Formats: sequence, structure tokens, C-alpha cells
Amino acid sequence: MLNRLTAFAAALFALGIALVALSILRGEGGAGLFVCVPFFLGTGLFASLGVLCFLGGMVMLFLGMARGAAEAVGPGGRGGPAGPEGPAGPAAGDDADAAPRTRAGGVILLGPIPLVFGSDAGISRSMFYLALGLMAGLVVALLALALI
Repeated sequence: MLNRLTAFAAALFALGIALVALSILRGEGGAGLFVCVPFFLGTGLFASLGVLCFLGGMVMLFLGMARGAAEAVGPGGRGGPAGPEGPAGPAAGDDADAAPRTRAGGVILLGPIPLVFGSDAGISRSMFYLALGLMAGLVVALLALALI
């Protein structure tokens, strides 16, 4: 579940990308690929605002994710609102009241190389497909920029 800060960060990030694309279409900027790293050069107002929104969105996304993680941990510090399970916690055989296991995963794109990780095979597979989609989207975007 996204909190408001994360949703605002995603909107700011998307606005930054849209402003950068607008600056490229207006001829105020250009984009390219150096080895495996995409770059952007711009001189106009839309380019500057786009880069600022893009970077601001990245910072806000980091802060939103950190805030979401802090809310998930709870006030007890570890393991949820009640704190770590110790002798007063549920019995080892009591699975009826046990919290569902959290599934998490992610993708880190280092140029064309995706690093996929996850807590189980299903989420890792989903992250792999997400990485393929991101790589395909990047190729399409770079080809579109090259043909403009």
C-alpha cells in the first residue's frame, strides 16, 4: 500500500520525465546513450524543471519508502506493534493467529544487466518479468528518441 508521500513522489517523477520529453520535442535538449548509461542534455526552462522534478521525485520516493518501512515495523521497534516475540508471544504450534508471511522482491538495473531478488521463487519470477519489461521499455524509448 502506498502512502501519500510515495504517491506524490511517483507523480513528481512522472512529471519530471514528461517535462524532459517535452524539452526534447521542443529542441531544448537531447538524449543519448554512453556505453550503457543513458544521459540527457538540456538548456531550456522545461529541461531544468524536468530534471529538478525527476531528482525531487527520486528523493521523495526514498523518503516515502523509508516512512512506509518505519510504519510497517511499528512503535515496538521490531516485529510489529507488540515488539519482538518472546516468552509472552504465541506458542510455537499456534499457526491460526500467526501473521501472513511478507513477500518482497525487487529489481536493480545496472545498465543492461538486471539484478533480481525476492523472498521466494514466485516473487523472484515476477521481478524477472518486470525487469524484462523495463529493459524492453528502455530499448523502445531509446529507439524512439533516436528516430526523432
